[in-house]
Parts: sequence; C-alpha cells; structure tokens
Amino acid sequence: HDPIGYYQLFMAKYPVWKTLRHKLSPFFSGAKLKNMYYLIEKLGNDLNQYISKQLNEDTVELNLKVMTDLFFVDVVTSVSFGVESHSLSNAGSEFQAAANSVFHYSFWRGFELLANFNLPQAMRIFNFKNMSHKTSDFIMKVTPEIMNERKKSGVRRNDLIDTLIELQPDLKPVYEGHTTEDILAAQVAVFLAGGKTKRY
Repeated sequence: HDPIGYYQLFMAKYPVWKTLRHKLSPFFSGAKLKNMYYLIEKLGNDLNQYISKQLNEDTVELNLKVMTDLFFVDVVTSVSFGVESHSLSNAGSEFQAAANSVFHYSFWRGFELLANFNLPQAMRIFNFKNMSHKTSDFIMKVTPEIMNERKKSGVRRNDLIDTLIELQPDLKPVYEGHTTEDILAAQVAVFLAGGKTKRY
C-alpha cells in the first residue's frame, strides 16, 4: 500500500534492490555529477540574483535558513525531477510544499514513523506511510508525468529522470501489485527528502 516506503533503495528487498543498486550506483559517480554541474551552476546564478535583488530592496536582514531551503529545493527538483521549480521566485510552489510536508511533525506523524521501524504490521492496518500522504501522493503523481513528457520530447539532461528511464526496461511490469512507475517514483522521494536535510 506504500510503494514509496517499500521500494526506496535503502528499504527495497532482493531482487528489486539488486537491480536498483546496479543501475543507480553510476548516478553518484564523479562523471555523472560532473555532467549535472551545469544544472547546479545555473541555480547558483539564480541564487546570486535573488540575493542581489533582496539587497537592492534595502533589506537589512536575509533569512538564510529560508533562502537555503528554497535554493536546495530548486537544486533537488532540477537534478531529480528534471524540472525548474523556481522556489526562489515562487516560495509557494508545489515542490516546496511537498518538500516541507516531508518533515512536518505531529504526534500522529511521530507514531507513524515509530511504527515504520518497530511495528511494520501496523503500517498496513492503519494505512501508515514512510512519508506523509501529501508528499507520497505528489511524487506518485508527478514522477510518471515527467518521465512520459521526457520520453516524448527526447531531451536529455543527464539527471535522475534520464537514469530512471534507462532503468525501467530492466524492471518487471508488476512487482507485488506495483508498477515500474511506483518503484521509480520511490527513488525520487529519497532525493526530495535528502534535499530538505541539507539546510539543517
């Protein structure tokens, strides 16, 4: 019932884990990161423009926590989803909202996370998820849409979406009732959550 929690690289079981690890490992190689540098450099220029604009408006203080939060959401969505979220210029973007909900904490969310590691049987009974329902639904909706759009356009950005498209033929059409799109979307979720931790 929770493909994002079940199929993340760090939680997937054999043989899915073997296929994912084999195909995703090159994504973290030095050569691959070098190929994505131009994406991060462009966002760095956007950050410089954002700071200059704030200072030109006679802003005495800059909220560095908010600014870096917006910047890293832009970086993560660019290298993983392959789209420009423009969080720096539009703090209310869908990607920003999804990223914020990853670490939104409440008593119920705390119990959900506790059950994830200590009471796995309760996850299915209570419809608990590894990530918030809002984030999970967003990722499951957006990832297949972006992948299909990329396939139609034929554009290559050397990002995670390109890697997932290459990985898709190596996966069975259905694993335990979940489609390949479910499994691939779970990999994107790791990057979205990881991007949020960079601000702390």
